[in-house]
Amino acid sequence: MKTAADGGPHAHPDTPWANGSDTWNGFLERAGRNLSQLSQLSEENHGKRPPQAARRKFGGSG
Repeated sequence: MKTAADGGPHAHPDTPWANGSDTWNGFLERAGRNLSQLSQLSEENHGKRPPQAARRKFGGSG
Protein backbone atom coordinates (compact mmCIF):
# COMPACT_ATOMS: atom_id res chain seq x y z
CA MET A 1 0.00 0.00 0.00
CA LYS A 2 2.74 2.45 0.93
CA THR A 3 4.56 1.78 -2.35
CA ALA A 4 1.38 2.15 -4.40
CA ALA A 5 0.54 5.41 -2.62
CA ASP A 6 4.07 6.82 -2.99
CA GLY A 7 4.77 6.69 0.77
CA GLY A 8 2.74 6.61 3.95
CA PRO A 9 0.14 9.15 4.99
CA HIS A 10 2.83 11.47 6.33
CA ALA A 11 4.23 11.83 2.79
CA HIS A 12 1.00 13.44 1.51
CA PRO A 13 -0.84 14.65 4.64
CA ASP A 14 -3.54 16.63 2.79
CA THR A 15 -4.38 13.93 0.22
CA PRO A 16 -7.13 11.37 0.98
CA TRP A 17 -5.98 7.77 0.53
CA ALA A 18 -9.30 6.76 -1.04
CA ASN A 19 -12.46 8.40 -2.33
CA GLY A 20 -14.45 9.67 0.64
CA SER A 21 -11.68 9.02 3.15
CA ASP A 22 -10.14 11.50 5.54
CA THR A 23 -6.69 12.98 5.00
CA TRP A 24 -3.90 12.29 7.49
CA ASN A 25 -4.07 15.90 8.71
CA GLY A 26 -7.87 15.64 8.96
CA PHE A 27 -7.56 12.46 11.02
CA LEU A 28 -5.00 14.01 13.35
CA GLU A 29 -7.16 17.10 13.83
CA ARG A 30 -10.29 15.03 14.54
CA ALA A 31 -8.44 12.68 16.89
CA GLY A 32 -6.92 15.63 18.75
CA ARG A 33 -10.34 17.24 19.23
CA ASN A 34 -11.81 13.99 20.51
CA LEU A 35 -8.93 13.45 22.95
CA SER A 36 -9.27 17.03 24.16
CA GLN A 37 -13.02 16.57 24.75
CA LEU A 38 -12.41 13.28 26.55
CA SER A 39 -9.78 14.89 28.76
CA GLN A 40 -12.12 17.78 29.58
CA LEU A 41 -14.96 15.39 30.49
CA SER A 42 -12.58 13.40 32.65
CA GLU A 43 -11.48 16.54 34.51
CA GLU A 44 -15.07 17.80 34.91
CA ASN A 45 -16.21 14.47 36.32
CA HIS A 46 -13.19 13.55 38.42
CA GLY A 47 -14.33 11.91 41.64
CA LYS A 48 -17.98 11.73 40.60
CA ARG A 49 -19.84 8.45 40.47
CA PRO A 50 -20.62 7.22 36.95
CA PRO A 51 -24.26 7.24 35.85
CA GLN A 52 -26.30 4.26 37.00
CA ALA A 53 -26.56 2.83 33.48
CA ALA A 54 -22.77 2.85 33.13
CA ARG A 55 -22.32 1.16 36.52
CA ARG A 56 -24.71 -1.63 35.47
CA LYS A 57 -23.06 -2.06 32.08
CA PHE A 58 -19.58 -2.33 33.52
CA GLY A 59 -20.46 -4.43 36.53
CA GLY A 60 -20.59 -1.84 39.30
CA SER A 61 -23.25 -1.85 41.97
CA GLY A 62 -26.14 0.57 42.02
